[in-house]
Amino acid sequence: MRGSGELISRQMRRWELDRHLSERFDRDEAEANVRGNVITVSRERGSGGTLVGMMVAKELDWEFYDRERINRVAEQMGIEPQRVEAHDERPPRFVASMVLQLLEGKCPTPGQYLRTLIRIMRKIRTRGNAVVMGRGGNLILPDALRVRIVAPLEIRLERVAELEDMTLADARKQVLSDDRERAEFIRAHFGVDPADPTYYDLTLNTGAMNLEHAAQLVICALRNRREAAQQAGSEPPPAAA
Repeated sequence: MRGSGELISRQMRRWELDRHLSERFDRDEAEANVRGNVITVSRERGSGGTLVGMMVAKELDWEFYDRERINRVAEQMGIEPQRVEAHDERPPRFVASMVLQLLEGKCPTPGQYLRTLIRIMRKIRTRGNAVVMGRGGNLILPDALRVRIVAPLEIRLERVAELEDMTLADARKQVLSDDRERAEFIRAHFGVDPADPTYYDLTLNTGAMNLEHAAQLVICALRNRREAAQQAGSEPPPAAA
C-alpha cells in the first residue's frame, strides 16, 4: 500500500494541474469572445424557477436545458454523463473519502468536472437559443441574460409541501438542505456567493408575482437587451422570437 505522503503528493500535483488547466480555459474564453442567445436561470427551491424557465423557452421556441437535456449534450460530445452527475449541484461532503475516490479513479476531480461543465456550456452557447437551468451557468456564460428566481421562504415551503405532498416540517428540511447544497456547490466550484445580485442581470421575486408574469418579464428583458445591442451596433446573432 502506498504511503500517505506519496498519496498526498500525487493529489497535490493533480490539483496544481487542475489549476493550470482552469487558467488556460479562462484565457481561451476571453479570446473566443463568443456571444450567443442564451438565458441562464438560477433558482431557489420552491421559487418556481424551473417552471419560469420552461415557460420562457416555450414562448421563445428555444431549447430548455435541464439536467437530462444537459446530459444528452454531454453524450453527443462523447462525454460520459457520470462526469457531470458526480458533482451535480452537490458539494463534496467528506473530504477524506472523496480524496480516496479520486486517487482510485472512481470519480472526476472537481477541476475535471468544472472543465467538463465549461465544455458543455460552450457547446450550448454555440448552438444558441437556449434556456439553461442552474449548474453555475450565469458564471460560466457571463454574456448570457442571467436570471435569478427567488421567493420568501414560507411561500417556498408551502409550494413544495403542496407539490410533493409532504408536511411543512418535512418541506422545511428539504428546502433548507437544498438551498445549502446549491450554495455550497457554487462556492466550491466558483468561489462566489450565489446570492450576490451582481452576478445576475435580473432577479425576480415570485412571492410578489405569478409565474406567468415572471416569464414575461424575462422575455421583456431579453428584448430590451437586443434593442440596446442594436443601438450599440453589436447585435447578437438573430434568434427565434
